[in-house]
Amino acid sequence: MDENYLVEQLMALGHVTRLRVVRELLAAPGGLPAGRIANSLSVRQNSLSPHLANLARSNLISGTREGREVIYVAREENLGRLARQMHSLLASASKG
Repeated sequence: MDENYLVEQLMALGHVTRLRVVRELLAAPGGLPAGRIANSLSVRQNSLSPHLANLARSNLISGTREGREVIYVAREENLGRLARQMHSLLASASKG
């Protein structure tokens, strides 16, 4: 298990807004524009931007420019890897 990777990913999810963004994107397989995410979460778009950047830096989401909008999608393969590592960590802790 790559502990540095695990810590980085958990830190990226360590804010309620970022956790909610990931949840919104997982429920929207085609992705969502930033403005729609902001509206759904009842936050201002300019306060959402740093959270989106943090999640993108951690490869938990990605954004693709489409015209004037950026469409964000959950990086399900990376979120799955994180879930598997957490499961492995908890399973090994319960055995010890």
